[in-house]
Amino acid sequence: MRLRLQLGIAYLLSAHMRLGIAYLLSAVSCCAASKIGDWAQCQQSCKWQTLGFTVNTSKAKELYRGCEPPSDVRTANRPSLVVIGIQKGGTGSLTRIFRGKSWRKDICWLHKEGDFWSQWRLARRRPAAHIVKLEYFDRNWKHCRDDQARAEKTPELFNSGWAPLRMCEGLGQQKLLLLLRNPVHRALSGFYQSSGTTVLDGISGASAMFFDMYARIEVALVKECAGLPSGNPEADWHRMQAYESCCKAVSKRFLSKPWPGCQCRPSGPRSKYCTHFGHVYANAVRRGIYVHFLKFWFTYHRAEDIVIYKAEDFFEQQATVVGEIGCFAKPSIGCEVSTARVQSINSQRTGHEPMWNSTRRMLMEFYEPYNKDLDQLLGREMNWW
Repeated sequence: MRLRLQLGIAYLLSAHMRLGIAYLLSAVSCCAASKIGDWAQCQQSCKWQTLGFTVNTSKAKELYRGCEPPSDVRTANRPSLVVIGIQKGGTGSLTRIFRGKSWRKDICWLHKEGDFWSQWRLARRRPAAHIVKLEYFDRNWKHCRDDQARAEKTPELFNSGWAPLRMCEGLGQQKLLLLLRNPVHRALSGFYQSSGTTVLDGISGASAMFFDMYARIEVALVKECAGLPSGNPEADWHRMQAYESCCKAVSKRFLSKPWPGCQCRPSGPRSKYCTHFGHVYANAVRRGIYVHFLKFWFTYHRAEDIVIYKAEDFFEQQATVVGEIGCFAKPSIGCEVSTARVQSINSQRTGHEPMWNSTRRMLMEFYEPYNKDLDQLLGREMNWW
């Protein structure tokens, strides 16, 4: 009798343990399955095939190595979304919509561009924790409520040679948004925005003839002077002098006056207009080599945290894109077509002389191999022409 009782107790215990283990496994399986990224959650929430996408190619994933993350940045402090670019890609219209009445209750956008991570002082070293707290978090987000998502747009970030690394070091894992526009159209629009500044004043006017020369100088700087950042700020710092000498030799073939794309002297440590390779107003063509810059972002930020749009899709389907982005910034609000809409603002092509056909052909030939590499990196064709 005692033996039967012992066997019975042993059976019950083993059965109980089997049930317990099965329960734990099912709970782990459940939790693992339900723990999906914010963008994947929004894709499920939207009632349509989303226009935005993340990159899932092996090329992109192989680039990722991250950085030494910050140890003292609380998740609550981190922005819900940072729009990193691209300049003249529709970011101004996008944020104007989100600052409207229908979105204010859910998402708190900065009143102006943040311009923190692209500052010249960060080209040499990572920002100290107290600087990030005082000058980024406290200064920018103090007007936001606790129940609001926080968002900013600084389109200069995408083409910064140090911003991807510094944001990784200062924020850690961060949700990012990028709009990519036909690089030929973007170059012309960016040029006209820059042509009215003091940087290009005295060289020539805002004309198709000047843009043709501007574009040819830019192309030569890429081909002859390696006029693009490497993604390693320290290495780029040591390349500045050689690039400057090469750039001056190239620009003299086109004009006698100094070319602002050769060097930039910052007005102060917080200047946002200088790069290792000239002034930001003199790199409108180089900005369009998207694949080169996107690799830096995939190196320091996870591909699944970067949602990408064709700017042309945003221009044509604003309501749909805004609904998707709102969900990405704050998934709890779901994904619905937005009723808010504005016309494109800050357009620089309107009222200006159109591009020469010869300039267009030259730029299309220049961008073609880079666009093919971009398609392979993204795993889809952008089909700009």
